[in-house]
Amino acid sequence: MLTTENCFVIYWGLSMKKIGKNFRVFCLCEKQHDFESFLNTALAQTEAQRHLISFSTSKKPSTKLHSSLTNGFKIITIKVPIKVTAKWKKNEFVTQLNNFFTEFPKTSIRQNFFLDFTNLNVTKSFVDFIESSFENKIINYNIEKYSIFSLFLEKKIEKKLVNQLALNYPFLCLTNSQIHPNFYYDSKVGGKFPTNLRDLYQPVQLLMEELEKSSLEQDRLNKELFILTTHNNVLESSLATFLEMDSDLDGTPRGSVPADLVSLSHYRDLKQRYDEKTQMLSTVSHDLKSPIAAIQGFAEILRDGLAGEVTPEMKKHLEMIVSNSKRLSRMVESIMEYERYDQSDYVTQRETFDLIEIIHDAKMLILPQMIHKDQEMQIYTPDSLEMVGNRELLLRVLQNVLDNAVKYSPQKKGKIELFAEEQTIKGNKTIKITIKDNGFGFNEKNLKRVFEPFARFEPGSTSTGLGLSIVHKIVESIHGGTIKIMSPGRKKGTIVTILLPKT
Repeated sequence: MLTTENCFVIYWGLSMKKIGKNFRVFCLCEKQHDFESFLNTALAQTEAQRHLISFSTSKKPSTKLHSSLTNGFKIITIKVPIKVTAKWKKNEFVTQLNNFFTEFPKTSIRQNFFLDFTNLNVTKSFVDFIESSFENKIINYNIEKYSIFSLFLEKKIEKKLVNQLALNYPFLCLTNSQIHPNFYYDSKVGGKFPTNLRDLYQPVQLLMEELEKSSLEQDRLNKELFILTTHNNVLESSLATFLEMDSDLDGTPRGSVPADLVSLSHYRDLKQRYDEKTQMLSTVSHDLKSPIAAIQGFAEILRDGLAGEVTPEMKKHLEMIVSNSKRLSRMVESIMEYERYDQSDYVTQRETFDLIEIIHDAKMLILPQMIHKDQEMQIYTPDSLEMVGNRELLLRVLQNVLDNAVKYSPQKKGKIELFAEEQTIKGNKTIKITIKDNGFGFNEKNLKRVFEPFARFEPGSTSTGLGLSIVHKIVESIHGGTIKIMSPGRKKGTIVTILLPKT
């Protein structure tokens, strides 16, 4: 059942989309205890970098907060004179504000600023000045995602001033933990804040009517989906009956089959052939591993002279056998891996993890090759970047791409850069990973074939040509992301861009 409270929650979500990623909240606390309780709520403790800026007429706030409440907050106290002057605004306050922002971290993580006015008897002009100063600094420092919570204490603010201030905020927090949309935000000059609940809830009635229409539309879509599913089931049943009735004893159809049944029959036939191909490929690949290992093992015994004296010419040919055996073994492993990622089980194997840890794990896996080639690698990421996905497979993706960057970048002069950040693309939170190198690169013709299985572009390469095909399958088929490879041209490096849904 839709209640007024539910409508507020839904309207809050809709309003957030409309207003964007930055917003301001007016928080009114009845008592000091309510202010302390607010700091301990999920609203204040949300995942973000949190800054508590307390304004006080003394060097320390009049009420000291327990460390358990402020854990995770960066706390500063700004001293305010009993009588605020223009000199204080231009000099002392500006100095304190600059000190706060001087070493501000460059990060894409949301920044939540809690402006604590609970220790002051404020005026509207003072609040407007402080908030605009903070917001201007935030914009100047290119902080993309932020929230400003202005906290007041009832006993230190006049009721008339409460109503005047409340008109300036898109959201109100009149309880400890719940934000309500302010339906009267940006009202005309001289607008009056509602004095009773009936006026405050009037816009909700319109919202409920819209939600009721939406509910009816959802019911209609559900009925259409049920009809479509039922039709599909009947179609499959009809196909089986038709083929059984209209066929010779050996199963050969005698008459013509309706067009829709033919399409379904064709799909099922293709599906069966695909499954048979996958099973055969998996069996053959598995059965090839043992003889390949035997060939490689015996060739190494002969090459190393463990079975008798070996001439230089013989050693040269045995070395070729060992090298090609290893290459064939890698190809078999890659084929088995490529087919394995067709299985839908991987889609359900998802967990929440920090991508930054995976990036550093991938770097450690390719570090020996980098050291051997005396190459340089730089990583630019935030401190933490949580996402939901298959941890094991994404490690495989990063390892494969970084391995290619190392392999095809020049010795000693090779330089690899990795960037990772969170972005909002078309309203969806997305993780963007960019890996750049100064290696061989691609021409335009080869770029079109870069994800094709068994595609190789370097003469004499020992690659199986399946690595990027596997990466493409993991990113796009299993995680629903996208991967693109760009290159200015041959010997001008490569840029790999991976976009992954955050959840």
